[in-house]
Parts: sequence; C-alpha cells; structure tokens
Amino acid sequence: MLDPIHPIHSAILEILCRKPLSTAELKNTLDARGITVSTPNLYSIVSHLITAQVLVKQRGKLSLHRLWVSEFLQFAETLGEWSRHSEESVDLPEKEGEQRVYRADSLAGLDPLWNHLLLQITEKAENKVFEEYDAHAWYLLATPDSEAAVYRAIARNGFTVRLGIGGKTTLDLHAVKALESNKEISVCSAAVTPFPSDGYIAVACGSYSIELVLPEILRRQFAIFFQNVQSMADFEPERFADVFRMKCPCSLTVRKSQKHAETLREAMGTMWK
Repeated sequence: MLDPIHPIHSAILEILCRKPLSTAELKNTLDARGITVSTPNLYSIVSHLITAQVLVKQRGKLSLHRLWVSEFLQFAETLGEWSRHSEESVDLPEKEGEQRVYRADSLAGLDPLWNHLLLQITEKAENKVFEEYDAHAWYLLATPDSEAAVYRAIARNGFTVRLGIGGKTTLDLHAVKALESNKEISVCSAAVTPFPSDGYIAVACGSYSIELVLPEILRRQFAIFFQNVQSMADFEPERFADVFRMKCPCSLTVRKSQKHAETLREAMGTMWK
C-alpha cells in the first residue's frame, strides 16, 4: 500500500510527476535531494509500486500509472468535498475559556489524534502563526516521518511554523538538525526556557492551545536515553519506540482561550531572541 507520509514514497511520486526516469536516474535524483535509500531497497519499493499499479515501466523508464492518477484525482475530489462539508468526529472546544481532554492508552495511541487536532486547530486560527514547545524531542525521534509531514502540511496552508526544543542533549540536537532540512519550518533548541524542562509539550495557534504532560513513568524511561546517549551510534530507535508504545494512560488538553494562547506565545517567543 502507498504511504503518502513516507518520505521516499512521496518523493518518488513528486519526482516522476515531472518526467519519466530510469530507476538509476531516480536514485540519483533522490540522492541529490538528500533522501537516503539503498539501491536494493529502491528496487523493492519500485517493484511494489509497479505491482500496485501506481507506477508503470516502459522502455526502461518509470512514470506514474494513468489508472492510478485517474483514481487518485477522483479520490482527491471526494476529499475536497469532505473538507468543505464534513462533520468532525473530534469536537473542539468552541466557547472562550472552554477546554476538552482527549485520552489514549499510550503516546503512540495519542499520536494520530494529536496530529489530527494540530491540523484541525489551524483551520480555525485567526492568524497564520503556529508555535510549539517540546521539552524533549520525543515525537521527532519516535515518529520523524509523520511529525515532519504534519508540520509541512501546516506550512503549506500558509502558516509560519516555529518549533522550540527545550534541551541540548545529543538526541535533541540530532532531531533539530534532521528537521532543519525542511525549509518551511523554523526550529531551535535551548537549554534554558520559561517552560518545564521535562515532560511537557505546548502548542499555540490562534486562540487555541494544546498541552500534554507526560506521565512520570514515561519521563523516567525516556530520561535513560536523553541522559545516557552521547553518540547517535549508541541510540537504539526500537527500544526508544518501545517506550513510546508502552501502555500507560496519556492525555492532552485542548483549550480555547485567547489569553492563555497569548501567554504561551509570549513565552515561546523568548526562545527565538
């Protein structure tokens, strides 16, 4: 199945939208864009996309399959109708001063709802500035592809996107550097911030804010990585992801309050001075 968030899948489609290429030419173009994929892995992905009739290969050149394009355009039209007229399954607070709490059984379980809410509040924002503070880069390390995708989606909607990381550990700096390749996003790290130094994430956009406080057991587990990893060669992504998936009640709070959102924005602004 095609994953539109997957950076290699989406890059392949974007490149082949412009002109047909051989697999070798496609590999060179991906390399030039800084997208790392081995030749065997690329051949495997291309083979899968050909079988799924997303791509077609003729005379050694790859191009988009016209049947898939036709179906995708129809689907895009349906999605356009949905975005204009759909009823939301996730209700946001509507009145000034109102807040709602959303729960899941793990950070991984909270992630899809988190990303949905981020895009949902931008649709209601009165201004075009999206700001976020993460005490550590938990999500950027555990789900880098979906995190980058949601920030790009917000930026494509005309928003200035600013993300501040409240730490300068090896892992935090690695996550910041990886995200810096997305030119639509401004990202920084700071050892001293006006926010809690651990276990806290805050978003401010328009009159909405989203806040997440990590349970203590997850903070302790993540701290093992942030305190002890001195080189990315020592980092074990799967073990880190295990903590992300650990069953533990997690919740986030969405609040509609212009005053509270302004307070968060003012505090976040100090990280960029």
